[in-house]
Amino acid sequence: MTNPRAIACIKGVARMLNIPLEIELDANLPEPQPADRPKGKRTRYSLNGCEPTWKNRTVWNAVRNLLKELPNATFKEIADFFPKKLQGSYGVVATIADIEERSKRNKSEYNRWFLDPSDILTAGDGTKFTVSTEWGENFENFRNHVFREFGWTITEA
Repeated sequence: MTNPRAIACIKGVARMLNIPLEIELDANLPEPQPADRPKGKRTRYSLNGCEPTWKNRTVWNAVRNLLKELPNATFKEIADFFPKKLQGSYGVVATIADIEERSKRNKSEYNRWFLDPSDILTAGDGTKFTVSTEWGENFENFRNHVFREFGWTITEA
């Protein structure tokens, strides 16, 4: 968050709480510069030798692959095959209904899932669901999991 944005937020909270507030900036301090952030590793990955894709699409392909192998699997069974802890706070899969409910509290919820109509998956019990697009450092956990559980290989392309 930038300093001007942080100041505006603090002033807004103070107004809501009816607290008088005056912010003084020290003119002798240099304005902080944004830190150079290294860009995320943009490596593509191949699931079982298929066409290479980004991390998040590789995960989506793995979930779709499970559906092909187990077309009658219920959503609960799919969620059990891909435990939430593999991804982190959002989980690997979520029902469309759950995403819609969470989006009422979190405006960015829709940005965290594959929601194009062609990306929506259907479990054997008819539940519509999709896959998280958020795969930073947790991707290695997922990669190791699918190898251990299913014998699938995910290799850098």
